[in-house]
Formats: sequence, C-alpha cells, structure tokens
Amino acid sequence: MRPLRSGWRVAARAARLVGGGLAIAALVHPASAETLGDVLRARGLAPPPQIAALDRPLDSYQVLDEAGELLVVYAVQGGDEPPLRAARLERASGRWSGAPISLTAARGADGAVAGPWCRHGLALERFPGGVLVRAHLNPSAECTIVLGRDLSVRAVLAGWPVVALADGRLVYQRNQVHFAPVHPVALGLWDPTRPRDDISVYPREPYQAVRRAHVERMRARYTDDWCRVRNHPCEPDRFDERLAGEVVADARGDALAFVVAWEVERDAAGPPAPDASAVSAVPAAEAVTEVVYVYFGLRRPATMRYRELPRRDFEARFGPGLPRRAVDADVLRALFGSAREPRPAPR
Repeated sequence: MRPLRSGWRVAARAARLVGGGLAIAALVHPASAETLGDVLRARGLAPPPQIAALDRPLDSYQVLDEAGELLVVYAVQGGDEPPLRAARLERASGRWSGAPISLTAARGADGAVAGPWCRHGLALERFPGGVLVRAHLNPSAECTIVLGRDLSVRAVLAGWPVVALADGRLVYQRNQVHFAPVHPVALGLWDPTRPRDDISVYPREPYQAVRRAHVERMRARYTDDWCRVRNHPCEPDRFDERLAGEVVADARGDALAFVVAWEVERDAAGPPAPDASAVSAVPAAEAVTEVVYVYFGLRRPATMRYRELPRRDFEARFGPGLPRRAVDADVLRALFGSAREPRPAPR
C-alpha cells in the first residue's frame, strides 16, 4: 500500500504518485479573471452549458487529468454556498456531469473545518474510495474533503491523509495549532463504514513503557521558572514530535507502521540524560529520540493492538528497512504472537 503525500510541497503536488492507483494533480495558480470556461478551452475542451458557474471568475481550482476522466474542482469568487463545485468529463462517453461540494452536511471524525477555509491551495488525489480534495490552511493544518466515486461528500477531515488502505479507509494526521509552543503528532483512522467515529491511532492509551518513560523524563526536566519565562505549557505528555518518514500499511490494511521522532529541549533543565532510545546527532538546541510504532488489527479498531520499540532496538532485532520492514509477516508474528486478526473482546 502506497503512502499519500503528507506535507505541502510544490514539487510533491506537481508529481504523479507511482503505484497504488493514487494520483495527485499539479498545482495551479489561476489568474483572478480566469473562469472555468477559460480553463476548459485552454485544454481544448468545449465548455458544457449544463455545468454551473462557467463564466464566473474563479477564486481557486484544481484539475485531475487522467486517461479515463477529467475532474475539475473549483471555487468561484464570492462567499456563496457551496464553497466548492466539481465538474467531471467521462472521456469514453464524452458525458459531462457537475456536482456541488457542500460541506454543511458533512462532519469529519474529529470535527469539520469551516467551509470558507476549505477552498484555497487545492490539490486532488485519487484513492480507493474515490477522490480526496485537500485544501491548505497553514503549514500545520489542512482540510481534507473525502468524495465518493459519485462525488458525494463522505467526510471533512481536519488534517491530511498519510496512507490510504485498499478498502477505502484513511489514516490521517490531525491538524496542529501552528503557533502553539509544541507540535505533537496525532493520527486518526477514518472508516467509511463508521464515518462518525473518532478513531485515534496515535498516541494511544494506555501508553506503553517507552512513551511513559519519555513523559517522566519531560516531567522531571521542566521547572516552574523555565516554563514561566518561555510561556510554555510544560505538559509532559505533549511535546514536539514528527513523523520520521512515511506511514506504511500491509496489503490487507490490517497492520500499520511508522517512526516518530520525539524532540527534547536541551535547556529545559540541563542536557537530556541518556534514555532507552537512540539519540541521534542533531542541532545543539534539541535531542531527538526515534521510536518505531507497529499496529495490528486495524480492521477491528475496538481490539486494535500496538507495540513500540526504540529504533535501535528494532533494527538490532529485525534489521534495516523501516518502516516497511515492520509490517512483514515474520515481524508481526514476533511482536503480536500471531499474524491472524485478533478476535473481538467478549461482551
């Protein structure tokens, strides 16, 4: 299973993802007076009269141009509802169809982003369940609109997808407050069969030994004076962290793996003490601890299990190749005792 792009980089958005049937459209900066009719004529297409707002100036748009169809998602200037519209051409039949993308009736698992914000910096991605419309809010936040194959709105996620599973489920990274003192990582799972459920993947309670030890080190490191001077919340279980590489899943969409890098302020209360994880060479202001997370049983979220290992411990035991190595069957058997899906807990 191929990971989805997890950041906003012009080069990434301009590239076509290889494998897995995922495609990302090129970044477009429309002129202020450009209309949808102009966009279509520039591609040698006659604007179909049944498509809405053909001659209105566009605020933003994005085109996903594939062999079988062409899809345009666009926002006209002004603040009217719907904030976005879609126009699709089926190349084999030459048939055009259009649909409003209304966000008022859809809510993501952890709450929808307000409609007016989900219309700028657009990118389109194909995924097994349909199409993802991603809107850039700031460097720490995105809005992801999940469209079904019929272009109906299935969900609005406050975050961006990091991997799409073959059955249409999405693992996504939740938004952060950009100007907050710390930027913790949070991953959620959106399931089209449970569209209203808030399924947390990471961090997941109860914490295991490696994270608990890290939280205790952070708790001991913070002092009242240090926190007050820096206007820092000094919550030991919330700290700067980032995904160190891609998020990967196995072919069944039942196992997931990724590496998280935890950053520790060196000057919080002196230099950080050595811990159970590998500390890499980093700039003088911080130390980084890399931890491997492996999940099993994603198809049954209520009984999902996970394991955490310091990166150096994982590689000493299983060898290189993270994170993909972590979803190999032999690793899953070693970590979870079985490569079979866990049974639901008795009621």
